[in-house]
Amino acid sequence: MTPLKLDSCLAKLMRAKVHRHALRALEPRLETESPTIGIKFDSATGEHVVYISQCPDNSSLFLRASLILGDTVQNLRGALDHLVYALADWRRQGNIINPDQTQFPICDNPTNFNSQANRYLREIHPLHVAVIERFQTYNALDLISTGSGPALHPFGLLRDLSNADKHRILNVVVIPTNVTITTGFQLVDGVNRTTSHALWGQPAELGTEVYRFVRPDRLPDVEVIGSIGSSIALPNLPTRPLHSIAEHLERNVSQVIRLFEPLTRQAFSVDNAIR
Repeated sequence: MTPLKLDSCLAKLMRAKVHRHALRALEPRLETESPTIGIKFDSATGEHVVYISQCPDNSSLFLRASLILGDTVQNLRGALDHLVYALADWRRQGNIINPDQTQFPICDNPTNFNSQANRYLREIHPLHVAVIERFQTYNALDLISTGSGPALHPFGLLRDLSNADKHRILNVVVIPTNVTITTGFQLVDGVNRTTSHALWGQPAELGTEVYRFVRPDRLPDVEVIGSIGSSIALPNLPTRPLHSIAEHLERNVSQVIRLFEPLTRQAFSVDNAIR
């Protein structure tokens, strides 16, 4: 048999990598357009409150990040579909019967996978079907931590983002990564408070509290005492910047494709197909 051709799969994967780097390149813009923090006194509790006092209009940045993320996701999803087409073409030696009925299924249970496999994987070798099943969401894989909620399966997330991007702009938010006090206020015990643990994992929105503290004297209310370093993230994955999520998805898609690379280096018979 002639070698397997993965050129289009790898091209899609490389294009996703270009978009991932573009996502990372957006991050520095948040350093100059980041939310600021202020301080005010809460007379009801006797506490000083550090809160987000100003939020720049990042709507254009959000839109750009959403579009780039969508392009990233669709190229990764396309790389998997191109893989199935290539495997069918390899087995049929260029004579695919139903070229429009090839797709990499991403299913949440074996019953659904078997149904999808009967439709989209009919023309690839049964051993290859078994390999693809390893990456279904009901099988353990390199899960993505959400911080507080259940971990996400990378292929389940890829499927969901791809489906959503077909119909609407993907929702992204600014997530705080650190707090910097710039006024020299000694907030607690004579030390500037620079932690962001109280806000970690929450979108940076106008009025959101960063933390509270008590001290014997009252500090004046000041609208700007510092700023919040931020990154762009998905609402359900607030602890991971977008480029980090894209890299995680890319790594898993690449793993699938690499499993079939031996078939590109020499002529394999069906009996020696990858297991």
